[in-house]
Amino acid sequence: MKFKWKIFILCIGIYIITLFITGITITENTYNNSLKREVDRSIIEASSVKSSATLYLSVLQKQDDDTLTIKDFSENIIEVFGDNNRVFQIFGDSIEMLASNTEELILFNREDIKNVLKFKKDNYILKEINGKHYLFINSYTNINEESLVISYIKDLSFIDYEKDRQYSYFLVVGLVGLVIIMIVTSMLSKILLKPITKLSQTVKQISSGNYEQRVNVKSTDEIGEMAVEFNKMADTIQYQIMKLELESENKQIFIDDLTHEIRTPLTSIIGYADILRKMEYNKEKFDKSLGYIYSEGTRMLKLSKVLMKLILVREEELTLTEVNTKDLMGQVKEVLLIKATKKNITIEILPSNIKVEGDEELLFRLFTNLLDNAIKASFVDGKVEIGTEFIEGKKAIYVKDFGVGMESEQIKRIIEPFYRVDKSRSRKEGGAGLGLTICNEIVKKHSAQMQISSEIDKGTKICIIFN
Repeated sequence: MKFKWKIFILCIGIYIITLFITGITITENTYNNSLKREVDRSIIEASSVKSSATLYLSVLQKQDDDTLTIKDFSENIIEVFGDNNRVFQIFGDSIEMLASNTEELILFNREDIKNVLKFKKDNYILKEINGKHYLFINSYTNINEESLVISYIKDLSFIDYEKDRQYSYFLVVGLVGLVIIMIVTSMLSKILLKPITKLSQTVKQISSGNYEQRVNVKSTDEIGEMAVEFNKMADTIQYQIMKLELESENKQIFIDDLTHEIRTPLTSIIGYADILRKMEYNKEKFDKSLGYIYSEGTRMLKLSKVLMKLILVREEELTLTEVNTKDLMGQVKEVLLIKATKKNITIEILPSNIKVEGDEELLFRLFTNLLDNAIKASFVDGKVEIGTEFIEGKKAIYVKDFGVGMESEQIKRIIEPFYRVDKSRSRKEGGAGLGLTICNEIVKKHSAQMQISSEIDKGTKICIIFN
């Protein structure tokens, strides 16, 4: 069942229950109040009749009318006070009816009269006769030492009629209200659920692959807050998917480049091996072919070692210590000093007392690679600087050369596996194009950032910023 139908049924149910309870409560309360008022008024009337009858008796006694019997007195009372709207019955000691102005209400057992005669105290009862409610008010009096009960009977059917009319009114009003509530609830549920409908449609579109879809809900209520959080979630999902797609693409590029890197030396090895297998022995050609086979085999061995380093860097656990940058730069310089000397390149370590937290072995490998690349990119008789600085309050170590430099497009791709700025120079120097890829993995392991700036024929500066 859809949510809008649940709201619709819930509202209708609440309305019906509320109307039912309210209708019964108001009607029954009105009925009871009306009944009480009518009983109180009738008791006053009965009391008035009793007082008038007593006064009437006193008048007769003063006239010394000895011929007047109890029965005659009762009939006179009926004649004086009884009419179409007021019904009276008068009973004697033996519960004998002495007088009455009705013939319809005499056929039932009058226990109430017995109680009045027994306790000599007024009472009243409500009685249903032939589908109608009657009020019987019984007043006790004593005439010439004879007990007399004046029973005043009041038809209360009009109160029952008013009660039924009020129930009918509530029913009609309730049905009209129900129709109005159904229409209003339907419209409101449609308006209130519109943002949720939009959200549901957006979810369906995103689930079908349209990750750029967002919920356009401008309300500031809970639904609006949910829409905002949903859009944030969708942004995160889209980012993660793009990241996965990019990683997948990079992996495919890596595999393609690796296949190419392996296929090239293997082609040479197989080609020269085939020549050796088919040609007659010629020392010069044999030595040349074997030299190619050896050099290509050596290049494949270096490639496998570099790949192993890359794997180890990704899987290696960090051993964090406080590393003195001055000592670290001195060790890196010592390792590459001979290589720099071959091109008459000066390695200058700028004064530094900065200490950084990191894995000393991995940092040594990182800056050895960076310095090695700087030496390769430098001109003969050039210079390479290693130093420290603060960037936006963060510690940083940089390696700067004044060599060939790079274009902006080359800077964007420089950390890609197997990418070479100068392919001929890299192959000549035995590079596999994985040096900066390994450096980038080490930087990421330390939650640091690699910042590269470069200009053609002016040099390159690679700065590692520690958080």
